[in-house]
Amino acid sequence: MEYTPHISDSFLHMLQVPSSTPPAEVVETMNPDLYLQNSLTKMSEFHYPVEDLPILKKFLEDWGLTCVYQTCIGILVKFESQLEKWKSDLNIVDIDKRTELAETSTLDISMNKANLEPPLKSFKLSQELNVDVILNSSTQGSLILDYYRQNNKLNDGIRSTLVDILIGQDTYFMKIGCNKNPKGKLYAKFYNSMRNLKNTGLVHTTTKLEKNKTGSGNQEKDGWTDREFVSENEIDYILDELKHNDSPFPDLEKNWKASVNYRLNYIKNSESTASILKTWKQYSIPYGHKLIDIDYHALFPNGDSIYQNFEEKSPKIFDLLMEKVKDINCRKILDKIQSSDNNISENSKNAALIYLLHAVFAPTSKKITKDENGKKNLIKYSIKDSQDSLIVFGESVEAMQHHFQSLRTQGNPIQPFIFIVGSLFAQREILVYFDTIIYKVHSIIRSVEVCYKIFHVFNLEYPTQSYIVWLFIQNIFFGLKSKFDKPHSKLAQVLSELK
Repeated sequence: MEYTPHISDSFLHMLQVPSSTPPAEVVETMNPDLYLQNSLTKMSEFHYPVEDLPILKKFLEDWGLTCVYQTCIGILVKFESQLEKWKSDLNIVDIDKRTELAETSTLDISMNKANLEPPLKSFKLSQELNVDVILNSSTQGSLILDYYRQNNKLNDGIRSTLVDILIGQDTYFMKIGCNKNPKGKLYAKFYNSMRNLKNTGLVHTTTKLEKNKTGSGNQEKDGWTDREFVSENEIDYILDELKHNDSPFPDLEKNWKASVNYRLNYIKNSESTASILKTWKQYSIPYGHKLIDIDYHALFPNGDSIYQNFEEKSPKIFDLLMEKVKDINCRKILDKIQSSDNNISENSKNAALIYLLHAVFAPTSKKITKDENGKKNLIKYSIKDSQDSLIVFGESVEAMQHHFQSLRTQGNPIQPFIFIVGSLFAQREILVYFDTIIYKVHSIIRSVEVCYKIFHVFNLEYPTQSYIVWLFIQNIFFGLKSKFDKPHSKLAQVLSELK
């Protein structure tokens, strides 16, 4: 008998040599050879009903072909069953059915690349993320939920597990704010996956020309300098007195407050910090940091007090340091605080807290250095680099001058920082360095406050090495958040834990 060849020809050949006679009742109802040939020529289209499988199995056992059922048909049936279940779970339409629907549609659909999207793409776009459902559907996810209910937080190891579970669901997130790229483990895994797909050509890569056509290229301006300040009226006499007279500090303070809007407009339009300090020379007097307080209050009249927040939140921060600090040198500092709690001054504890924050928010940025041959090297900033950009220790002011010279030699910008004459646990003097000005203050908290306010009044950027630490100080101690702050996953995690 002639029939169209199929992939099951070898199977048909085996069935044409039965080892025993089929049961009589089967012969009475149908011709076995004809039944098998007609069935097998349509095997690729036939979906075996589950209720017919025992009958088929009995036929093959009677004919001595049990192995055929166990290998060929059994595997095929199981595969088709699992395939149908998988398609049903993902709401995927078969290619044949999609083609059939396209042919009956009244729309004129052109056969271009846009109409040949893979079936999974529509599913990914239409699927809504429900983290609760995803976690409850897995054993690890349920354990994570139980842990969070008991502790109201997640540790780093559990967060990694959570990311793996979400990645397994093909669920991603969009980038935040105006920065170039988002951060975090979830985005990193997504980025690596997309890079592999682009390298293989499965995902289209956007060229620079395409980006220029679609993007505006405009970026929002950072800082408070976008704001407008209405200058005070009839202040010429006050400005003249500030310019030419050395008034007692109470009079200076009064005049300073009376001209604050005029001065902020001047700072906003100035090209450099040097020109500001030259025009407003009062910043350089020993109590110049109190004038900075006046300007900062005009900028942020509802800002939080660092003194109150520091006292309330430092115990929780120390607990967090005990949990998260892994650096050996920083652990020694923590151990010393624990072992001699009553013998350490409040200033030393506060200095240690600020100093150890750098071990929690280890820098992620990199620097370019030059060796003695002039060759450039790209090196990641260390915890020590971050610490030195905020607090520097030395035995004398001359040591600070040496530090300045070292920074200038490296070509690094010298931004406001704290200099402690002495050591972390024995401070003889606490100084704040700003451009060519040195302010002497009475406590570590005051030095952090002055340094922080200088950054904002003069619209300076935080040091790259300690950027995340300064953002933490800004958020937790001053209660200030800005849409221009660069998001950082570690910072968001810690701030959440300290609520």
